[in-house]
Amino acid sequence: ILTGHKRLDLDPDRPSPEIAFVVRPRTGRVVRIYLLGGLAMGAAMFVCLVAFLAAIGAVTDVLGETDPGPFEGLGTRAAIAVAVASYFLFFISWGVLGQVFVTFPILRHLVETLEIEGGHRLVQVAQRARDTTADAEGFADALDVGAAI
Repeated sequence: ILTGHKRLDLDPDRPSPEIAFVVRPRTGRVVRIYLLGGLAMGAAMFVCLVAFLAAIGAVTDVLGETDPGPFEGLGTRAAIAVAVASYFLFFISWGVLGQVFVTFPILRHLVETLEIEGGHRLVQVAQRARDTTADAEGFADALDVGAAI
């Protein structure tokens, strides 16, 4: 919607914009991307969940059979550490898989359906002249001068 409302008026006196973007996404394709992407994300997360549960069980079985002494309870602590790491890894993986299976395919579809009306006039677009003001731009803005005092 935002891209569809972008206009570039090279001549402000003209009643209509000279360059415009038109995006025509297909509803069926977007819904299919969401559904298939969601299923792929769910399947990948299920496989990861099974693997993490197996890892917790293996760590508990291997380290839980130690003799009493300095290593007593090491299996439980290791299982808790694996569970906490798995908890955080779940949310990181969910975000990454969302990007891979949903966001990027939708962006690809939007770019494939994007049309530029008046694209032959893009050669007229140029960078504006340099500002003549002498502000403290650039390196001076990057310094934290006086803010910490």
